[in-house]
Amino acid sequence: MEALAADFSARLTPNVVITDGAAPLWIACGGEVRSKTPFAAAVRSVNGAGDAFAAGTIHGLGDGATLFDAVAIGLAAAALTVEAEATLPARLTAAAIAARLAEATRSTPA
Repeated sequence: MEALAADFSARLTPNVVITDGAAPLWIACGGEVRSKTPFAAAVRSVNGAGDAFAAGTIHGLGDGATLFDAVAIGLAAAALTVEAEATLPARLTAAAIAARLAEATRSTPA
């Protein structure tokens, strides 16, 4: 997957995100390639997770985040979504996403 992200970035567009369900995803931006692991979540339904990931990522980009940081926002939105029964959970708010992102940042080893 890393090689695929780098290849897309070099050939087609400078910014690429490749996801694979619960597996780590790959981001290529500005010639740099990084991997991120989806946030731990108590999965109730995966319906809407991809849409939430995309929307969270786009929201982050719209707020001026780098692609690498915006993807983390998308991962937080996806985690909140898979933990709900609905494909658009009522608790999917900017505040809830920020809290989930902060929680994940605290639990990541330095």
